[in-house]
Amino acid sequence: MARNVTQEDDTLKAKDAFIKILNRSEMFYNKRDIPKNESSPVAHKLCSSVPGAKIFCPVRWNAMQNWFVHAREVSSKQIQEVNLLQQFLLRQYGYKFSIW
Repeated sequence: MARNVTQEDDTLKAKDAFIKILNRSEMFYNKRDIPKNESSPVAHKLCSSVPGAKIFCPVRWNAMQNWFVHAREVSSKQIQEVNLLQQFLLRQYGYKFSIW
């Protein structure tokens, strides 16, 4: 996969380049680094509920909300693809299946 993404033929170079891509800030769901006070043992206690997270860990909370939006988008696309496959199989072969 690393060679495909980086277009690098050498596996070790591709791996290093791929890791750099994964570690870029735009690969995360937050616009800035999560502050230390939102990652401390105290923060884990204060931010373990929805109201606490909104108040005491706003950067982490926003990152999590961005992840939820992305997860819903990906899930809905996968469901659409499964529905399309079901329709194709039903029309082409009279075969109906369910993944649920």
